[in-house]
Parts: sequence; structure tokens; C-alpha cells
Amino acid sequence: MSRHIFKLAMRAASVAAETWTAITKSLPREFVAPPKSYRPERYYMRGPGPACREKSVLSRVIRRT
Repeated sequence: MSRHIFKLAMRAASVAAETWTAITKSLPREFVAPPKSYRPERYYMRGPGPACREKSVLSRVIRRT
């Protein structure tokens, strides 16, 4: 009897593993794979932007006139 229960448990585990594999393969990578590490250099400015340059050019023009 215990051998029958063991075989049944092994079959249930096998079916569960196959089901889990099918689910994870059908999901997009964003849900399954861990997110990429945080890279702050992608989000912070590296220097003055176009608005700053525009202000400095306008202030030079105004000072000349």
C-alpha cells in the first residue's frame, strides 16, 4: 500500500513540475527573471542641459545690448 502511495506522490510531483515549467515559459521574462540592477548613471544628469545653455546664451546677449 505504501508503495502505491509513493508512486502516486511521485506522479503528482512530476505533474506539478511540468505545470510549473509550462507556466514559467509562457510568462514574459519581466515576471520570471529578476530585474536588472539599479544603475543611477542612467537617471541622473551628467551636466548642464539645453535649458541651462539657453539661459547662458540669453544672458550674454542681454549684457551686450
